[in-house]
Amino acid sequence: METRFPDTRRSYVHLRDIEVCGGDMIILKVGLAQDTVFWGKVVEARKSAFRQAKLIGYRFLLLVLLRRMRLKDAELYISDRLELNGYATISPYAEVAMDIDKPDQLAIMRADLSKNLG
Repeated sequence: METRFPDTRRSYVHLRDIEVCGGDMIILKVGLAQDTVFWGKVVEARKSAFRQAKLIGYRFLLLVLLRRMRLKDAELYISDRLELNGYATISPYAEVAMDIDKPDQLAIMRADLSKNLG
């Protein structure tokens, strides 16, 4: 991410076995997508570590802060707390983690696209 988009100021989660930034892609079964109450809580929490901790559990946040959580452990913990089967996917493409919901991020992506399409 830092190599591909050095000016994006992404936040990262430092797990015991890997350092990651969140991606903006999710694949799910249609039945789960219809649970609007659940997804309302997820969307509400998406930009705040403390709101996410409230949803997932403060123990999870503590384990992440202490770097005691591995990626596989996080998958299992979150799946259990949210009562779903979830898996993390490590992508080699920085674009998956690139937001464009702020003007400076959109400008970075527009410049990148014009450079690569030009």
